[in-house]
Amino acid sequence: MSEEDKISIITPAYNCEKYLESTIKSVLKQTYKNWEMIIVDDKSTDNTYNVAMEYAKKDPRIKVIKAEENGGPGAARNIAFDNAAGRYYAFIDADDIWAPERLEKQHGFMKDNGYALSHSSFIFIDENNNPKKGYMKASDLDYKSYMKDTQISLDAFMMDVSKTGRPPMPKERGVREDLEMHLALLKRGFTSYALDEVLSFYRIRGNQESANKATMARMMLKRYMQEKNLAPHKRLLRFGHYAVNAVAKRIKDNKNVNFNKSILEELKNKER
Repeated sequence: MSEEDKISIITPAYNCEKYLESTIKSVLKQTYKNWEMIIVDDKSTDNTYNVAMEYAKKDPRIKVIKAEENGGPGAARNIAFDNAAGRYYAFIDADDIWAPERLEKQHGFMKDNGYALSHSSFIFIDENNNPKKGYMKASDLDYKSYMKDTQISLDAFMMDVSKTGRPPMPKERGVREDLEMHLALLKRGFTSYALDEVLSFYRIRGNQESANKATMARMMLKRYMQEKNLAPHKRLLRFGHYAVNAVAKRIKDNKNVNFNKSILEELKNKER
């Protein structure tokens, strides 16, 4: 396979020693082999860096970088971009999991169709790799439809950097850096095309379940009202759509959704 088909996997990691091994194992299980994984340890205070280094010593495709200061996930991803050699960028946080065929299917989908951006469907899992209630079915998104839904999970997203240029990822804290990146790309006229297969598993941890949803809602409303490309009433309308869809995807029944359970079964109860 040519070097131009290499996929750079971008992984910020902060205090994720309990889950990072499962994340790395799901990458190592990929049926598509032409990848590099760049893990940026964001000054973790636990054993995250050592877990990452264990795997880097075994597989030269895994590169581990230790940030000089704790800058947050946006800053960590930018460090990874500085060191990435692939034409395609795929994203996985240090506690999420991919289906084994994720890179192969999504890369083929993009290359065959000449797409710059794509995303897949995904479901939620708990701290022990068990599927949870919740499911997001992927559909094609442009700027306006994304503002109604923000259905793209970063761990289900892939981009062709030869078409988009370096990802516009904010470095500062206090922003939804994935939202800002997607908005910046879609406002340039790109569409994120949907691969309607569950290829990613988004982990919900206990502290995430108990997070202050009202605070998040206020933050998102403030961000939507700053979106000058839309008239004020349309900003409010799209925020309303977003709020409804944000709740719906967390409670949607996924019992009849087809997905590859093998990686979850293999990793179940094997976190450190």
